[in-house]
Amino acid sequence: MKVKLDFTLNKAQFEVIDRAIFQLVLNGYTSIINIQKYLYIFNQEILARPIRQLINNQLILADATQKTLTLSSPVSLLRDLTKNQLFDLKQTETTMELFKMHNGIINTKKNYLNKKLTEYVLDYLIPDVDLAYYAKMLNFTIINANDGERDE
Repeated sequence: MKVKLDFTLNKAQFEVIDRAIFQLVLNGYTSIINIQKYLYIFNQEILARPIRQLINNQLILADATQKTLTLSSPVSLLRDLTKNQLFDLKQTETTMELFKMHNGIINTKKNYLNKKLTEYVLDYLIPDVDLAYYAKMLNFTIINANDGERDE
């Protein structure tokens, strides 16, 4: 069975502002000045805390001289691996039941196997690198590509 993978930050672990900044960096907006412009309702002090948290959690990197934010190497690799690619997932009774119950989409944050499933996906994508550290911070969405195109 062909599936598409996508990932976001765990809502239980990160606040809205953290996720907004991460999503901007994930989508290629790296200038801190531009990020401040996009999130103009927040002042610099409010933006500093989530940026510091994302850096401390090794999700993004900051270059103070260039005033830019970039994805950390593991997150950048995950983005590159999951972007516009389909993966083979072994078709089992459990996976078919999960897809059937959730209209062709399995979201690890809604699944009782959250951390275990996320660890499995990370290990599947990058088998030679232990990324279990990121399992508590990321949620994956697994979309059954055989069900046709879906809006994300």
